Amino acid sequence: MDKRLTILIAPLDWGLGHATRCVPLINELNAMGHRVIIGASGSGFTYLQTVFPYLEIIRLKDYKIKYFRNPFFTYLYNAFNLPYRIWQDRKALSVILKIYDVDLIISDNRFGFYCNSISSVCVTHQLNIQHPNGLVKRLINHLNEFILNKYNEIWVVDDYKTHFAGDLSTSSSIAKKFYLGLLPSIEAEESDETTNQFLLILSGPEPMKSIWLNEVCCHFLEWGKSLSVVGEATKIDQRYLAEKSIKFLGLLDGKELANIISQSEFIIARSGYSTLMDLSGFGKKLILIPTPYQTEQIYLANYFQTQGWATWIEQKDLNARELTKMMDRIVPMPKFVRHEKLELFLAKRLKKLI
Repeated sequence: MDKRLTILIAPLDWGLGHATRCVPLINELNAMGHRVIIGASGSGFTYLQTVFPYLEIIRLKDYKIKYFRNPFFTYLYNAFNLPYRIWQDRKALSVILKIYDVDLIISDNRFGFYCNSISSVCVTHQLNIQHPNGLVKRLINHLNEFILNKYNEIWVVDDYKTHFAGDLSTSSSIAKKFYLGLLPSIEAEESDETTNQFLLILSGPEPMKSIWLNEVCCHFLEWGKSLSVVGEATKIDQRYLAEKSIKFLGLLDGKELANIISQSEFIIARSGYSTLMDLSGFGKKLILIPTPYQTEQIYLANYFQTQGWATWIEQKDLNARELTKMMDRIVPMPKFVRHEKLELFLAKRLKKLI
């Protein structure tokens, strides 16, 4: 396609994963010569502003997703919160479209960002949302299908051959879906040396992230093993900061993160989909600890263990004894690679959409 398009990309701010997996898309669209405008909020806005300081980024209102210790309050709050945030996004989009001559809208699960008069794409891996309650699962997926069918195309963030997301990315009732392939935000590296045995990758919203970090640090002190920690948490117990066996590396850029992952033997991480994609090319031994009550993370952790790609344990069951028992049954995750270049996929889809 010779025409230079103006493309609006808007990721959801439910954690950082939606923003990170938009990075390869934005880089490729820029390389193809298109003008990219970003609409983002929360931590996603800050992250994308850092990665793309030369692009126009519009600050949207936060979704204010919250997690409570009681899962019922988590579901109740977000069930009432989300419709209002989607309505809020619909208003923001109408203002943006009056200012910019947008040719294409790409929404990463930001369900308010679609337009009947402009080609609109939803980027997602959630075609078949998993929930242990059958009735809740049916209701959620009916609503999900209703919204997804408002878009001209659905770009599924998965590989149709390997089914990295399992049942999450499969649906016979959603039309116009095209498998985009995996979108890791960092490029996998190989290293001949192992400088870290255990690396903890922090992710997810507060306060759960800091609670998780402090629990893992406590178990590692009891276990007598060294631990390196990547990421930012706001409420670290001061006694762990003083421990020589626990090394806090803070926030790292993509190159630095890829380097430290490549030099680590075991990776301890949440089983968020974007985190798993970032780890997909390294072939490391994974210990997954899903965020409590996050049904998708629990599903993915169990699915990866069933596939033989990782071992998982619930956060409440984690302790030094269980960590010792897990060591012998963890095997390296296979290395996943793209089957189609992202540039070729985008070129084909843009030609059809515009």
